[in-house]
Amino acid sequence: MYGVIIPNRFEDVIDPLVRSIYDKIPNKPPIVIIADGHERDYGFSKVVYDDKHFVFSRAINLGLDALEGMDVILLNDDCVVLEWNFFDFLHRYAYSNDNIGLLSPMIVGAVGNPVQWWYARERLWKTTDDFIEVKEPEPICFPCVYIKRKALDRAGRMNEHIAGYGFDDHDMCTRIRRSGFKTAVTQRLIIQHGDGSDAMADGRGKSWATSFMRRWEAGSAPVSEIADYLKRYAEKNKEKFVHPMMKPQR
Repeated sequence: MYGVIIPNRFEDVIDPLVRSIYDKIPNKPPIVIIADGHERDYGFSKVVYDDKHFVFSRAINLGLDALEGMDVILLNDDCVVLEWNFFDFLHRYAYSNDNIGLLSPMIVGAVGNPVQWWYARERLWKTTDDFIEVKEPEPICFPCVYIKRKALDRAGRMNEHIAGYGFDDHDMCTRIRRSGFKTAVTQRLIIQHGDGSDAMADGRGKSWATSFMRRWEAGSAPVSEIADYLKRYAEKNKEKFVHPMMKPQR
């Protein structure tokens, strides 16, 4: 059994997603709204976000508590369901391979990893491919992912030390891989993220790791637990910057 976790703060952001769920999902699984600063449940279950500072990982962990023992679909509130019975099909594809612990559909719209990007499928995918496994140190970004409970039981919950958005997906993917499961993308399902525009074409679609590191350059560094991930990603992609956590210690 599985449920869906949707962190939400603004009604105008989530309304297209809610309409698409009612239009496209005939047999709705348990759906939990993590209500941040409001009281709406949109006809689903609701958990009140309990911290004045937004932390994506904290919101997801509240949902994991509410869906104890279940597999979960983590779903951003700015997504839109495009395909009939999408949640059930994502569940079926995840279980078509026992080794997969985390699975993403293709993303129509903005996403950091080109393997997930619908507009890059002709360049990166063969028509016969059901899955592409994403390996270290690349992340699967989290607009929409299916995570099996047995993978969560081994890897642990989301890392709440990682504030706001950014790099929480890297951290979880790495821990799931180290727990013996694969992280993968399927091209057989799609979901829209944001307005669905071709955001990669104008240069905004670089890896979330890159944007995360640049964002931290002007502020305090993230916790030391993730410094090695940042370093490995930078080395692989030969980024020309110095992250605060990569500076020599005096």
